[in-house]
Amino acid sequence: MTKQHGNRVKALVYFFGLFCSLTAQIACAESGTASEKTYEQALESIENNDIPQAIAHLEFLHQQDPRHAGALLDLAYLYCHAGQRLKMIQMLSTLESEFSPPPKILNLIQQLRQRSCVVTQGNTKWAVASSLGYDSNFNQGSRVNSFSIGSDLYLTNVILTDDFLPKSSYFFRVSAQVYRELDNENYVYGRFSAQNYTSTSDFDLSTFLSGFGHTISRENWQASADIKVILRTLGGSLYQESFSSNIQLLAFAPYPDRSLFGLEMEAAYSRYPDRPAFNNVEVAFFVPYILRFGKETRARVLAGWTFDKALESRPGGNRSGPILAAETAFPLANGWTGYMAWQARFIDADLPYSPPLFPAVRNQRQQFFSVSAERKVGESQSIRVEYQYTNNKDTIPIYGFNNNSVIFSWIMEGGK
Repeated sequence: MTKQHGNRVKALVYFFGLFCSLTAQIACAESGTASEKTYEQALESIENNDIPQAIAHLEFLHQQDPRHAGALLDLAYLYCHAGQRLKMIQMLSTLESEFSPPPKILNLIQQLRQRSCVVTQGNTKWAVASSLGYDSNFNQGSRVNSFSIGSDLYLTNVILTDDFLPKSSYFFRVSAQVYRELDNENYVYGRFSAQNYTSTSDFDLSTFLSGFGHTISRENWQASADIKVILRTLGGSLYQESFSSNIQLLAFAPYPDRSLFGLEMEAAYSRYPDRPAFNNVEVAFFVPYILRFGKETRARVLAGWTFDKALESRPGGNRSGPILAAETAFPLANGWTGYMAWQARFIDADLPYSPPLFPAVRNQRQQFFSVSAERKVGESQSIRVEYQYTNNKDTIPIYGFNNNSVIFSWIMEGGK
């Protein structure tokens, strides 16, 4: 929210209080009532620059308590902010006809009537980061250096070469992202990252992503839809092209206050130019629960199921299984903010992986854990330290691996 916008919100609250004290006809909600609670939620949404949610709160309040003058006045202003001038005029007319506004409120109403209410483009936010890190197994090398294949009578021991064993390296990464509000409900965004390993260039990674999103907010629920395109390179060559979409529907949960739960669906098509056998379509369904404890502590837990369909003759065929995840953010001492995240995937294939060499059906059990801390070091800069751990157990020996990563980042943010 801009400073000017924040000052306008404070002015509206001030005028509403003055309006209540000078006009006997107004029914001002008492503190602690349901109406006042909804009004406070609307003001909190305004402070967070969530205009659609604020409008939804105030419209609900106006339906439940038509004599709440503060809701009418704030709705008029927010309708204008959203480019809905006709609705603004209706609210102002109701204020003038239903109540006896004092001179200061009449002056404010007159100022609002003179506004053109043209929708301007929303905020643009950007961030750039540079990171220095260490990977203990950047190539996802096998945790075993040999394995056996065949039957008891024809058992063969296979010893892996160095190319299949873990390799460690320091790396340097640069990343950037931009987010642009087109209006109160639509936005576009883009991200870029490039990671270079000091020991080899064969595993250098880069990612290009662009997307478009749409959100809808109502009093008791909210929904969003998102589509994006992702390009990834590995070792300087195009590795993956991905097209994905996400739909989420959330409703407010009774506990904790203003928490959310709902349904989420993701669908993605991935193409691998140099490995067409691995082209696939993946569809996943999730049940997310977003918890809020005060203003600074929040958590998100998620349970779902994914189905990964092979489009070509991929070893093992189709794959499916449950996914569990949890993440949280919380305040620490001396201005630090802590973050923790965990994800577990239990994915099973339909067919034997690659008989006769690997006759087993591939069963993957992967867990990812991260913990990090971030602190502001200026108006627009922050530092971040992060530890990541990946443990992948697999019935196909060459795919079982562990990896530990430590990352130090400097971040600069800006926008309006």
